[in-house]
Amino acid sequence: MAEAPVDLSTGDHLEQKILQVLSDDGGPVKIGQLVKKCQVPKKTLNQVLYRLKKEDRVSSPEPATWRIGGAASGDGAPAIPEDSSAQPSLDERILRFLEANGPHRALHIAKALGMTTAKEVNPLLYSMRNKHLLSYDGQTWKIYHSRQEGQDIVLPCSPGCPRTHHVDQAGLEPTEIFLLLPIKFWD
Repeated sequence: MAEAPVDLSTGDHLEQKILQVLSDDGGPVKIGQLVKKCQVPKKTLNQVLYRLKKEDRVSSPEPATWRIGGAASGDGAPAIPEDSSAQPSLDERILRFLEANGPHRALHIAKALGMTTAKEVNPLLYSMRNKHLLSYDGQTWKIYHSRQEGQDIVLPCSPGCPRTHHVDQAGLEPTEIFLLLPIKFWD
């Protein structure tokens, strides 16, 4: 009959066992495998794993998956520094991503920023749209550009003003508008 498992939940023994299992495997290890190899309840294992994560001795590249080492992401991207002054804001990162890669769906933007679902980035995308930083066509997000640049514009003016034209539309009051004038943008 198999030997009874040693109670690793006390002291540093469980930490050492977890670190040993993670280093032996080399890559990310699912929580189920850790439970089997360490022979402790999942709750106890998670408590120790999250304590090790705070100490940057392990990281979780995906949900329910652990690896040895600090906050490294699963795709080999560099870890995000904790100092907020050292990294650009999420708004800036989204704008840089879209500027470099063109229009993308919310899920692709989220994954590029290290998130896993579009739900995580959608509130920020919509707030950026409300600030006229991004535009959304129902499928993809892109950097907002004024559509007026290089196009003609129609402006209302007072009756009798030069370069106006009388317009009478069915069901609407007659009005006068400027003839179409190209918009010029100066530096």
